[in-house]
Amino acid sequence: SSNINVTLNERDVNEAPVAAADTNTTAEDTTLTVNPTNGLLSNDSDVEGSALTITQFTVAGVAGTFNAGQTATITGVGSLIINGNGSYTFTPALDYKGTVPLVTYTVSDGTATSTSTLTLTVSAVADMPLLSVANAYVLQQGATIISTGSSDVAVNPGVQDSGNGVSQANLELELGVTSGYLDNRFDPVGPNVNDPGFVDIIDGKINEVQHNMTTGDTVTWNYTFTNGENIASEVQQGFNDIAALIVTAPDGTKQTILVDATEMKFPNTTGTGSYSLVATQTGIYTFQWLILNGGDRAKDSSFALSSATFTAAGGTYGSPIKLNLAANLTDTSGSENLTVTIGGLPAGFSFSAGVDNGGGSWSFTGAELKYLYILPPQNYTGTLSLTATATATEPSNGDSKTTAPQTFTVDISQTTNTVTTGSESAQTLNGTTSNDLIRGYAGNDTISGGAGNDMIYGGAGNDTLNGGVGHDYLYGGVGNDTLNGDDGYDYLNGGAGTDILNGGAGDDILIGGPGTDTLTGGLGADTFVWIQGDSDGLTDTITDFSKAQGDKIDAKALLDALGWNGNINTLSQFVSVSGNTIDIHNAADTQSVNILVTGQTFTDLNDMINKTNFQT
Repeated sequence: SSNINVTLNERDVNEAPVAAADTNTTAEDTTLTVNPTNGLLSNDSDVEGSALTITQFTVAGVAGTFNAGQTATITGVGSLIINGNGSYTFTPALDYKGTVPLVTYTVSDGTATSTSTLTLTVSAVADMPLLSVANAYVLQQGATIISTGSSDVAVNPGVQDSGNGVSQANLELELGVTSGYLDNRFDPVGPNVNDPGFVDIIDGKINEVQHNMTTGDTVTWNYTFTNGENIASEVQQGFNDIAALIVTAPDGTKQTILVDATEMKFPNTTGTGSYSLVATQTGIYTFQWLILNGGDRAKDSSFALSSATFTAAGGTYGSPIKLNLAANLTDTSGSENLTVTIGGLPAGFSFSAGVDNGGGSWSFTGAELKYLYILPPQNYTGTLSLTATATATEPSNGDSKTTAPQTFTVDISQTTNTVTTGSESAQTLNGTTSNDLIRGYAGNDTISGGAGNDMIYGGAGNDTLNGGVGHDYLYGGVGNDTLNGDDGYDYLNGGAGTDILNGGAGDDILIGGPGTDTLTGGLGADTFVWIQGDSDGLTDTITDFSKAQGDKIDAKALLDALGWNGNINTLSQFVSVSGNTIDIHNAADTQSVNILVTGQTFTDLNDMINKTNFQT
């Protein structure tokens, strides 16, 4: 036998580092910075005790490998830097919340390597919402009367002639309808006398009023129709007077309604009745009441109207009132919910939407604010003092932010006197010290409200309307009009035509309407408004916009009409800016209006929104 000597040499083998998984959390919009002591290497080890470093990392869904110290940009999520010593910085994208794509990093002891993961989560934090309120001054139309004669007073039935009304042609011009619209339209039927065929309209008068309504609301007027035609044989020959109503819905569609007629009530010369209409849309309805002479001008009729009554939200109220209130989320991710709370509503009042919390407090979602109306008691006049807050809430964890309370007032008044001498001639009309309703009808009129809170309709023609002292409502109508609000908190609506609107002192609301209009707010916090029908392809000019005074541009109604869905992320498809001009248009850019804001320059959409307090 023989012996074989074997020599065994033991050689050290380097073992790979042990890398443990890491997790961390940061709040929304808050940068997470972790130092080496608490970094990715703090829970890693090496059996040989070698110094560890991080050499590289990857992010799920992001192309490429990043060396230590490089920045990985995660689109829509944030950016991440991992350093060789294990420290790291994660900066979340604005308003991002949720889980960050998984990060895988490589640890080296100088020879061997291992990998592990970093899981980051961004917790939701509610952002402070925006809330803007302003005092509201509301003038409701009270009871009034129109006649086919020269004065808007109740007629004596059968009186041969009480003067001429407004011709059919001028009525159609003021109504904004085509020539001949009132022909071949009214063929009433009655039990006691028969006038076959359509009534030939000769002249008449018009009373116009606007009301806010919500789909399903009912508006009702009581009326007294004093019929001047008192001889059966004359009625049978077509001397048939008409009471009618033209209704223009928020989308601009019209319907013409026969309400009453000589033939329908003959032989009665005076009769009372009521008329109701149910809203099929939400927004501003225009009601144009007509009393019309049929066949001739010889015997006149009159039509007395009550103030309107509204059945809404399970009760009966006066005309719904739109609030000067806007609230928006500042978080654009869509994760937050907006709630507005209004307190101080007296007993007998209600809102058109929302939740009644009791004790005069109501809460509303952001969606409910768009068409939110106060519902006052019938014929109420006075001043409300209300307080509002806005709250943004993150549903994922309940985090919320609430604005400081803001107090505002709603002043409600009503016309109490009708100036009866308006005609189709060019006139100078003056109001009284009462709250006047003044109708200029056709002609190039100069109308001054004087003292009181006045409601003035210029009608057809190139009119000059002066509100005077008080909180006035001025409607230019058809024509190239000049509207001067003067003192007080005024509402100016130019109507169709090339109009000049001057708000004067006070917090005014200015609506140019269709046409090329020039709007000057004057002193006070003024609101420049664009509504349905204003996308006429023309340019309106604001001459004195001042954010410092609290001025703002309100395009909510127009944007809604053009198809915007309210998503702030798609607003750029409907609003463009260039220099000092705002272009509001539909998505196809086939309907538009330009707003030139003198003294301003806009770099982009967000800059314009900030500089003009743009309300959407």
